[in-house]
Amino acid sequence: MILVGTRAGLFRVSDTHGQWSAERLLATDKPIMSLAVDATGERLYVGFYQGGMCASRDAGRSWRPIGANLPYQDVRTLALHPDDPDTVYAGTEPAALYVSRDNGQRFEELTAVRTHPAAKDWAFPIRPKLGHVRTLAFHPDDPQTFYVGIEVGSLLKTTDGGQTFVEAPDCGHDIHRALVLEDPARTVLVTTGLDTNAYKRTGYEGLFRSGNGGANYLQSNTGLGAYKYCEDAICAEPGRPQRVYLATARGIPPYWASMTRMVLGAALGRFAYFVTPSRLRRRSGAEVVLSASDDGGANWQRLETEGLPTPLFDMVWALAVAPDPGRPQLYLGTTGGDLYLGEPGGQSWRKALSGLPVITQLHALTA
Repeated sequence: MILVGTRAGLFRVSDTHGQWSAERLLATDKPIMSLAVDATGERLYVGFYQGGMCASRDAGRSWRPIGANLPYQDVRTLALHPDDPDTVYAGTEPAALYVSRDNGQRFEELTAVRTHPAAKDWAFPIRPKLGHVRTLAFHPDDPQTFYVGIEVGSLLKTTDGGQTFVEAPDCGHDIHRALVLEDPARTVLVTTGLDTNAYKRTGYEGLFRSGNGGANYLQSNTGLGAYKYCEDAICAEPGRPQRVYLATARGIPPYWASMTRMVLGAALGRFAYFVTPSRLRRRSGAEVVLSASDDGGANWQRLETEGLPTPLFDMVWALAVAPDPGRPQLYLGTTGGDLYLGEPGGQSWRKALSGLPVITQLHALTA
């Protein structure tokens, strides 16, 4: 069973004797940009593009709006405190970080993000050209330590619960997703696109890796070839943390998005993401491929993905693995609304569903 966040609501997708079906838990005209779920699957938090957020305490049967006191209602990332499901973090555009300790009733700002000295350079390349908090990842052993990624900007680390932050050196700036592995080194992996704006001179792109607790980072694209562009599509296999899966595209838009529609949408104040280019006008799109690493992201090997079109025309923003170590099935969602199911190891795939709205988020539930 898996939760699927889309451009038009949240679905619970389940398998009944080999037949997959989708139940809509939440209908919305605001695209889902963030999804957080507690360990039981009962508490759900959803953040929307320019639409605030809402929460459920009964696995999606009922919902209530939360975060009314947030000054910014464009919620780009949500994360639950590992030890306290009543504590939820929300990252917004403009780039700021907030925390609620009462299940989302009221949020307070962790001002050290917005006031960080590096914030003067944070900017997304499309109007209104504001940076946003794109990702938050906790250290597995210490919830006071977590990483916050700004798109486009800095990777920040705190060791005091968000009171102070330090900027990671030598890391890409077009940050999409941070993942802390539960390996002995607590390796940090950061997916990025291609540095732009104030950071264009770096030439940084693709995956970045730190094997020393974030003290320094190196580009880690060995084996990816020309396919370095990644959104949120990275996950580690439970019980085997150095086995990591990564879906990457050949390049930035216009490979996987219509630049005309993105610019026009931004100019008119409309949703400007996930705008797949016309198949009639382009012979190729995102050209997404799937790779795996057995050494915590130091090296990558392209997977032979039987049943999964390779390369994929549509972009992949969401990749997840089932939390059960005994049955680590993979799930992959595309901006074309297709949901694929991968067998353990990622070598064999089949399409579970098609015709969903643009898939933006996936969260696999315990069987």
